[in-house]
Amino acid sequence: MIKKIFCSFVACVGLTAAAAASAADDWPNRPITIIVPSGAGGSTDNVARLVSEQLSKQLGQAVVVENKAGASGIIGLQAALRAPADGYTFVIAYPSNLIASQFIMKDLPFDAKRDFVPISGLAINEMVLSVNSSIPVTNPRELVEWAKSKSGDVTYGSYGQGSYAHMVAHYLGSKNQIDALHAPYKSEQPMLIALAGDEIAYGISVVTAGKRMQDTGKTRMIGMFSPHRSTVYPDIPTFKEMGIDDPAFSLLGWNGLFARKETPPEILQKMEKTLLDIMSVPEMRERLVAISSLPWGSTSKALDEVWTAEIPVYRALSESAGIVKQ
Repeated sequence: MIKKIFCSFVACVGLTAAAAASAADDWPNRPITIIVPSGAGGSTDNVARLVSEQLSKQLGQAVVVENKAGASGIIGLQAALRAPADGYTFVIAYPSNLIASQFIMKDLPFDAKRDFVPISGLAINEMVLSVNSSIPVTNPRELVEWAKSKSGDVTYGSYGQGSYAHMVAHYLGSKNQIDALHAPYKSEQPMLIALAGDEIAYGISVVTAGKRMQDTGKTRMIGMFSPHRSTVYPDIPTFKEMGIDDPAFSLLGWNGLFARKETPPEILQKMEKTLLDIMSVPEMRERLVAISSLPWGSTSKALDEVWTAEIPVYRALSESAGIVKQ
């Protein structure tokens, strides 16, 4: 009897594995959806549409981009978890919705590490610190000394309470005894307009947006949040160069493709290989640069390592900012 039960179990496992392999061999046989947890026209959406176009050519199926914005990217991740784990729904995630959310949002409806699996890092948006052009500083260290001399008469801006720009600017102040007031704005552009109008002294933005405002002559980019100088804007010093050596000031604004963890591994491997092939093509990399995104094209392992390494950094940032979960 035991032998019969064991044989039946082995046969069942064999059939299940064969079915999974068959599904992977046949994948994809219908359209694929990539969920973008932000609005149309933004940097993440632009990357997704370039990638989906090339995926469609490589896989021979339509790849549809669906924008599901809201709740700092949480709604898009929830939508991905509600879809079947069959390899036909993927989601683009980034540090604010995948990592920072767990430290700033109460009753988060998912556990990112438990529920999602990384497939490939796609692109990077570099972040930069800018000041109003009237402030006589040219690098982060000079800004720290200038702000400390103002004895609390300094205001910095961000694109929202709990945003990366808020947490990092607050962290910079707490680590350097800067007494500065936080002015949150609804998004990046109003914050930069306020910076140009001398309503605030400094703020953090995507480097391309910072460059556009700098071109007006009303702001100045003075510090890159990166482990090394930008290949696109090599004249901007990094925080580390200026003696401010902390992982919090080397975080990159990356985005990557993820799926539900229960998705068949054979499908995940096929998607990863296809993306690596796509991202290695010079024309694709040039098109990403043209939309102000640095091509990444990492393996699932490399993306997972970055994701894991940044979790304690974002925890420290949220704790420093004294953010109460909403």
